[in-house]
Amino acid sequence: MSENQEITLIERRVWAAACDAAVVGLCCLAIFHSFNPLAEGPHPEIWQVAAAVLVLESAVEMLTGVTPGKWLLGLTLRRPDGTRPAAWRLALRWAVRLLPVGLFLLSPLAPSPNTYLIALFAALTLLICYVPACYISLMHSGTTLFDSVADTILVRGDRLGGKQSSDQPSAPVA
Repeated sequence: MSENQEITLIERRVWAAACDAAVVGLCCLAIFHSFNPLAEGPHPEIWQVAAAVLVLESAVEMLTGVTPGKWLLGLTLRRPDGTRPAAWRLALRWAVRLLPVGLFLLSPLAPSPNTYLIALFAALTLLICYVPACYISLMHSGTTLFDSVADTILVRGDRLGGKQSSDQPSAPVA
């Protein structure tokens, strides 16, 4: 793959990540707003919709590797040899990628406002450290932390069929 094609792929990855972060971030913001200890009480009309979107998006990602950002930008998850990742690899990648979100989602279960704020602070601290670590890895090695853990790569592909485009390597990447 040429250097120009690598830069284009990284740009697509960044935009896809931004789209995915917007979806997950808005859902988390709605849940935070609903369960905020300073609020009058939970707002089911807000948190239930946000939770449903988050569960649906997470389930699709865990089972297929597809996210809204990857779909919009025509990216597909593959193994370095070009094959589709096994379900356990997709689940592992999903778990590592959404670790800060999982910690955040535990915060509404806190028994007191102080515990809620501590859990929220821990999730935000993890997020502040986690995002740069993942994407610094992308800039240096061409793969994110969660892709490295699951041994997957992101390639340009057909949105509908997930076919690899001609600018992607067809041989295994060392």
